[in-house]
Amino acid sequence: MMMHYLSTLGVAGLFIAIFIESLGVPFPGGIMVVFAGFMVGQGRLNLYHALFSAVAAFVLGSIVAFFLGRYVGEPFFQRCGKYLNFSPRDLNQAQVRLKHSSAVFIILGRFIPGLSNVSPYLAGISRLGLGRFILYNFIFALLWGGLYLGIGIFFGHRWSYISGKLQIGLPVVAIILSLIYLGFTSIKKKLARKKL
Repeated sequence: MMMHYLSTLGVAGLFIAIFIESLGVPFPGGIMVVFAGFMVGQGRLNLYHALFSAVAAFVLGSIVAFFLGRYVGEPFFQRCGKYLNFSPRDLNQAQVRLKHSSAVFIILGRFIPGLSNVSPYLAGISRLGLGRFILYNFIFALLWGGLYLGIGIFFGHRWSYISGKLQIGLPVVAIILSLIYLGFTSIKKKLARKKL
């Protein structure tokens, strides 16, 4: 389905997907970048166009989220933070970390699931300078886009080899995992009986 979406819409489809994800909306934007890399590896998308589209969409979406954080801000998190698994205490800790080292918070923090979705909003709430936010966010977007495209290109170039290995290896892996699961449940049952 994602391959069909990208084949139909190309880099414009990639741009839309990344823009939505950069707003913090749960969306498979990262997976879409991997699929775009897969298509680059197969010669169906241009690498530079895909990278530019991913980075531009991420930066623009994050700027929108930054301004929402600045102008809608803290009251939103105090009311709706529980739905994002983000308590007022988490908000205070994140703001302290952001003030201590905004570069680390934005560049590395965006690699952390959960924190990634809310970091541009937190940057806006914390009144971080827009120029600094754009710079750090651009660095992250470039690293993130390059990494995910690289993964897709790697698998795209080696797909026939990987799919052949998977056909042989998957049954073996399934058997091993089944044995581990059976062993684990057996041990768990024995321990439960001893407690009784």
